[in-house]
Formats: sequence, structure tokens, C-alpha cells
Amino acid sequence: NMPLIQNFWNVLEGFTQIERSLFLKFVWGRSNLPLASELKDTKFIIQQLREHGTEDKSPDNWLPQAHTCFFTLDLPNYSTKEI
Repeated sequence: NMPLIQNFWNVLEGFTQIERSLFLKFVWGRSNLPLASELKDTKFIIQQLREHGTEDKSPDNWLPQAHTCFFTLDLPNYSTKEI
């Protein structure tokens, strides 16, 4: 129910098929979903990025980070959906 997560899903719903494919490549290292049997034990995790490697303290200026081995997205707590 976090606004950050709700905004994420709203933005992703507006993506084209090509953008969705690029998103999957960013977070998972592949451009399409595997077979359902391969997804059995795999869960997509979105977590809030709380620290960033720069001195900039504004999450609005940070980029998301992906961990393709774990199918995880670290998402900065952006102040608006547009950012």
C-alpha cells in the first residue's frame, strides 16, 4: 500500500510491450518471462532504496538499482509518480 509501490505499478502499466521487455532485462537480465514452471520459486521483490552512493541526499535525483541474480529492484522513494 506504499505510494512508492503503487506509483511503480501505475507507471509499469503504462509501459509499451517494448518498454516492459527492457524493464525485465534491467531487473532480471532477460527480456521475457520464463515458463511458469521456472517461476515457481522466484519472486519479484521491490524494496525502497534508502541510501545511495553519492552525497546527493534527494532520492528524486537517484536512479533505481537492480539485482538480476535475485530479481530485485531497489527503488528510490521518489516524490512524484512522474519522477
